[in-house]
Amino acid sequence: MTQPPRLVVRTLTVVFITVAAILSIVFMILMVDIGERVRAAELEKLRVREQVFTSLEARRQQEQLAAMTTLAEASSGTGRAHLRQYVGTQFDEAAVEALAAVQPVVARASSPMPHEPDQAVM
Repeated sequence: MTQPPRLVVRTLTVVFITVAAILSIVFMILMVDIGERVRAAELEKLRVREQVFTSLEARRQQEQLAAMTTLAEASSGTGRAHLRQYVGTQFDEAAVEALAAVQPVVARASSPMPHEPDQAVM
């Protein structure tokens, strides 16, 4: 049995290592790119949901305010003032609580994420 020429062995080794290095680099770049695209898509979904939630909440508040105003007009002047004060504070607190609940999620999603090459990004 004869040994293959040393030049052929060295050439094949270098080619194999070069191809492995290039493929590793390409896969790492693809993983980072896909992770950024997924993150951007989820962030956009959160922003859209926040806008929908804000518009629905504003509409609900307007409907409730209209109903409360109708009830307040039927009651006395003092009752009307108390009702308007209650409605104003109730709506302001609800809107602030809703935005406070949504904003940390959006801020967390928009902050840059450290990428670890050991973890697969899906």
